[in-house]
Amino acid sequence: MFLSDLILIFNFSFLLMVNMITVLILSHIKKIKGKCWIYFIVLIALHMLLVMNTSDWNEGAMSGSSYILPILKPATDTFYGLILISIFSAFIPMIIYIALIIMMVIFFCRKNVNRLFTDDSNTTPKIK
Repeated sequence: MFLSDLILIFNFSFLLMVNMITVLILSHIKKIKGKCWIYFIVLIALHMLLVMNTSDWNEGAMSGSSYILPILKPATDTFYGLILISIFSAFIPMIIYIALIIMMVIFFCRKNVNRLFTDDSNTTPKIK
């Protein structure tokens, strides 16, 4: 039981990492910097690609039979599992997950977020 819980936590964190890395890469592209709706559309497209990543997904085993990109297996299985759980619980887990994605997009869309990833130690303070 404990091992299956750890695997579930790893898979969900892997799915969140895929989302975070995608938004982080998008936030450094100059032409679309600060356009939150583009980030959200790209994340939705990424999730559609995760759905198309596997064939013959088995609900009992919670995994697919073959994957196009095997490195995305944990993210694909977790997203399919989230869809399956959401079907039987009035889509509340999916609504929470979409809210989490929206919060992630808003966080990375802020103008000050680039300060978190840059080193300002070389700048000297201005004295007035």
